[in-house]
Amino acid sequence: MSVLYSTGPVENMNGDGSLDPSFTLDKLFYTIVVNILNNNESKKTKVKMEVFDVDGPKNNVEWYKGKVESEYGYPLELEVSELNRFEIQIELSRKDNVLVSMTGKNALGEIIRELPLTRMKS
Repeated sequence: MSVLYSTGPVENMNGDGSLDPSFTLDKLFYTIVVNILNNNESKKTKVKMEVFDVDGPKNNVEWYKGKVESEYGYPLELEVSELNRFEIQIELSRKDNVLVSMTGKNALGEIIRELPLTRMKS
């Protein structure tokens, strides 16, 4: 049975709505690092990730499909620097023994914060 996780809408701009990189370089998300750890001893996990622009009508701007082998971790870096508001959804083919985390980095490569995930369906 598959499971779907979502960040929900994430703001990626200053309070005044500007995206001027000269003074927001350290505060805005440039990339999101997704880490998937498959702790199953013998089963692969299929992964589908989608990035949505949610500044206005929800629009799919990037997607990825793949597999994570058993007892293996897989990192993926998604660029979100051009998005004012975004949402990331991750669907996994199995929910048992699979861990997922998302970390936001700024343009300098520094970690800004972890993004919480909400389980949408299982």
